[in-house]
Amino acid sequence: MRAYTQEWFDHYGQQIENLLYHMADLGSWRILDPLVITEVHAKSYALWGLSVRSAGRHPRNLMLDCIYICAKLSGNRASYSAIKRSAKRLWNKNMDILTLDRRRDTRRWFWDYEAEIRSMFPDEYAWNDFVSEFAIAEEE
Repeated sequence: MRAYTQEWFDHYGQQIENLLYHMADLGSWRILDPLVITEVHAKSYALWGLSVRSAGRHPRNLMLDCIYICAKLSGNRASYSAIKRSAKRLWNKNMDILTLDRRRDTRRWFWDYEAEIRSMFPDEYAWNDFVSEFAIAEEE
């Protein structure tokens, strides 16, 4: 399957949905409401599609980043460990979430998409809570 084709995008969209339902099935995410899962899936996929060409992350790792961001900002938080554990069980591969990139001025890819993320999730408190966990690491 060639990168950036509709088939490729559809494949990763399905992978996001599979992981979200896998997390719920394992009990590592307390969300069981299909409407919430659908909302987090739609926003995660939209953010992933927006950033996949330039974020500097492998598409699957970026997928985990987007799930974490969208779950947290929507008020349906999923922990790093829950996402990583579910991904490991589903795909038998260890993956990291929102790692530092020392080659970038902004250190984490999501800063380049702040305006887009905030338009998806306009809650100022949620945004400030989200970025507060990265403030110390960004300064190092």
